[in-house]
Amino acid sequence: MAPTIFQTICEELGLGNLLSPPAELTGGFLHRMYSLFTEKGRYAVKLLNPEIMEREDALENYSAAEELEALLEQESLPILPALSFHGKKLQKLSDQYFYLFPWFEGSALGTGEIRTFHCEEIGKTLARIHGISRKAQPVPKEPGTVDWDSYLTRLERENRELFLETKPYRALLYRLQEQGNATLPLLPRETAVCHNDLDPKNVLWNGEAYRVIDLECLSYDSPYLELYETALNWAGCDFLQLQPELLTAFVSSYSAAGGILSEDWAVLHNYNTVRLDWLSYNLERALGTRGPGEQKLGIDLAKNTLLRIAYYDKIRDQTVKLLTELCKKERRK
Repeated sequence: MAPTIFQTICEELGLGNLLSPPAELTGGFLHRMYSLFTEKGRYAVKLLNPEIMEREDALENYSAAEELEALLEQESLPILPALSFHGKKLQKLSDQYFYLFPWFEGSALGTGEIRTFHCEEIGKTLARIHGISRKAQPVPKEPGTVDWDSYLTRLERENRELFLETKPYRALLYRLQEQGNATLPLLPRETAVCHNDLDPKNVLWNGEAYRVIDLECLSYDSPYLELYETALNWAGCDFLQLQPELLTAFVSSYSAAGGILSEDWAVLHNYNTVRLDWLSYNLERALGTRGPGEQKLGIDLAKNTLLRIAYYDKIRDQTVKLLTELCKKERRK
């Protein structure tokens, strides 16, 4: 990305001159984030992935997310919403779409840094998000149709190393996809406002103060699935080291804040195919179909996601049993 776009952003939005070169920020896997230090202050700018923005429904999805973001703002939730310029949040210069955010002095938590307090806070915040607008309607999910053998054939030709790492997972990938499709009709017919990516990398902390970021994924989805996925992430699943006490803290806090718990955690585990979708996307990246600049990132993330898929399957019985027992205790209170 040519550095001149940052100066142009500053000029177009009236931010004054840059006082130092833009610095790329870590954390995002789809878009690019940079810090801007200008005469008017410090900001974060998110340059949206051009490939994502070329999708037919991209602008509609971002517009819908902005409407839900406004609902979260009205509820005074600890979020970091995008700034508005010229009456709109989503900005465009030439072919580049972007959002500008006020700077929050904080950082995401890494491996080993998450404590009970953090899980309790995010559990409470997630319950408040889900309580904003709940609807009795089917979950907007489609059956999985990924042809994993097609990926293996292409990988064998184009990336032998990744092929050899992916092939041992073939049976597991097909089993989990079939399991998810069979479970789809069993999901509770209820939707709510969901963040859809409330994992540790999308919360910035400064001591006990925090802000939830990456609100562009907001939509109506299953609050039950999001609770299960998010609780596992904060309890160490993403780091391949589940900590039961953190999982308990997260779900208990969610329940205490008014969140509704599932009647069947096994259904949620069996359906939850978010990692399969993420693997498919990153295999496409690894094969170069998303552009040469995305290829290395796709390879690294595909390898990482395969490990997470296997670990997620491994902890199924442990998590379902723990949460089922926890719910019994919660209902007796």
